[in-house]
Amino acid sequence: MNTLLPLPHLLERLADVLTRVLFGFRQGVANKVAHLHPYTVMLMALWARVGRAQRRIVRFLTRLQAGTLPPARVRSDAEKASRRENEAQCERAPAHDLAWVREHAIMELNLARGSMEGLLAEPEVQALLAAEPRFARMVRGLCKLLDLDAVVPGWVPPKRKSVPVAGVVRVSSLGFREYKDGRVEPPPGLVFAR
Repeated sequence: MNTLLPLPHLLERLADVLTRVLFGFRQGVANKVAHLHPYTVMLMALWARVGRAQRRIVRFLTRLQAGTLPPARVRSDAEKASRRENEAQCERAPAHDLAWVREHAIMELNLARGSMEGLLAEPEVQALLAAEPRFARMVRGLCKLLDLDAVVPGWVPPKRKSVPVAGVVRVSSLGFREYKDGRVEPPPGLVFAR
């Protein structure tokens, strides 16, 4: 059990701010994409994932404040290896891929990122993250969900995959691009009628 016990008002404020940020993110994204039928299933997955994360964090902070938090379980190397294998084999759920959120609700995503970044930068929260690895693990999950490169102890942000771009040989005066492989594409936004 850790000897550093944060102040009760910090835990209450932290739970309150995280709840407001996550609820605002869920609600904002839902308001933006609810009328777009292709995103209904992904919206439900995102809604459920953010809601579970919110409840877990609030429950954890409540138990930490009350002093009823059980000691951390130490996993063996075999358990850690098995867990990594399972995570590698699992497919990413639609809630993990935020491309559709970036496309339709970038303002809500940026608002949640900004609030989380400001909250995680506070010295008291950084001390709590360093003292309580279980809380840091939960916050890392939220950072991954919000695609946020925050300073959380023990988390290295994933490397961005670079997409190879075909070389453009020349661009005509009308904006048509001619590529090295011989194809020619119209300028973006130009649609031909049939």
